[in-house]
Amino acid sequence: MKTRQSFLVLPVCIFLFSLAGKAITKEGVDPAVMLKGQENDRISFNQLRQDSLLEVRSIDQSQSVWSITSFRFVIEPKRGDPYVVINQGPVFSDKLRTIIDRADHGDRIYFEDVVLVNLQSDTVRVHLMLKVR
Repeated sequence: MKTRQSFLVLPVCIFLFSLAGKAITKEGVDPAVMLKGQENDRISFNQLRQDSLLEVRSIDQSQSVWSITSFRFVIEPKRGDPYVVINQGPVFSDKLRTIIDRADHGDRIYFEDVVLVNLQSDTVRVHLMLKVR
């Protein structure tokens, strides 16, 4: 039974990781979240400490403007247990800043369950994963 469950979990995990940083809405808009200093799926140690907010980018600029209402931040250090912080809005809270200041080279950071809302009150959830270099 455990083998069968493993076969079901693996495709689901692969699918969820393929959605990292993307969300497709019913209108076909593809808003994504990013940090100013990120390069692909990486961000420098210094740039991570300088950034103070999560930004929304939309491929189609003619579509609605999206704003971030909340997100869950997870940092997975190379050694030790992950830290989780719930943040309201796009600006990093003091608690989140404290955890980001502990980041080190090779740590993975996740912006999960990022809730985006547009002027028409459409809501989407997106994700972003980065590695600190």
